[in-house]
Amino acid sequence: MNVLVGIDSSPQRADAVALGAALVRALGGALHVAHVLPGTGNTMIYGADLTGALREAGQEILDSAIAQATDGVTLHQHLPSDDSAPRALHALAEAEDIDLLVLGSSHRGRVGRALLGGTAERVAQGSPCAVAVAPRGFVPKDELREVGIAYDAGAESRAALRWAADLTIAVDGRLHVLTVAEPLNTGLYPSAEVMLREDMQASLVAARQRVLDEAVAEAPARAKARGEMLHGSPTKTLAAAAEDLDLLVLGSREYGPLGAVLLGGVSHGLLRDAPCPVVVLPRSVSERGDAGPSAGSPPAAA
Repeated sequence: MNVLVGIDSSPQRADAVALGAALVRALGGALHVAHVLPGTGNTMIYGADLTGALREAGQEILDSAIAQATDGVTLHQHLPSDDSAPRALHALAEAEDIDLLVLGSSHRGRVGRALLGGTAERVAQGSPCAVAVAPRGFVPKDELREVGIAYDAGAESRAALRWAADLTIAVDGRLHVLTVAEPLNTGLYPSAEVMLREDMQASLVAARQRVLDEAVAEAPARAKARGEMLHGSPTKTLAAAAEDLDLLVLGSREYGPLGAVLLGGVSHGLLRDAPCPVVVLPRSVSERGDAGPSAGSPPAAA
């Protein structure tokens, strides 16, 4: 797996590099770390001295970020120049055939939560490959074993299930298939009897259980999949379930351009509240019918 970590000068760069290195150690491949400099290509405007100083400062940021967390991994450093950090990172991801783009959380978030800030959110939205966000203060475990997938039977969710299963097999882990039965909005049925609402809720739960059972049955046996039905708000219940996970995988929302990561309401919420790293896949995964390299596919298990 080719992993690209996009960093800035914030302390959270260490979290992102630690997650990227941990994934490369678990899955193989190469780690790329990039810091985007201001668009200083025109030395007539910025001056050679300022351009050189910015590159020197950028190199210091790279050096400090990779000083400790990258032992034992194949490492590549990048200092692209562009007035748009998202554009530079997306272009680098395509040029280097990156499978997964890793970002740090916002400095404003709580420790242990994966919160996107403004620039990071722009990088995530529209990314040509899968995006992972490291929780603030992330400390990698010795092993990546417990992988969760938020599943709702949609096309993007089914593709994310295949991706998560492949990753789980590659690390010899366990796949947790999570689906949520939300309470019915009884405001839509103002004249309904309580019993009718209860029957409808029971039918909804039964339907969700069938979806969950089918997903577990479809997962490869080597993924050691188990299903869990959650009840309540998707964001809150999935975030609570993620307390026991090493990684949570989500599909993009099911509309918008292909080949891009698209954040919906639930993914936004989980990138704010999840206590573990969160991976969001681009829409291209479901259209391809597999989790190929452009979709951030983990390597096949040996």
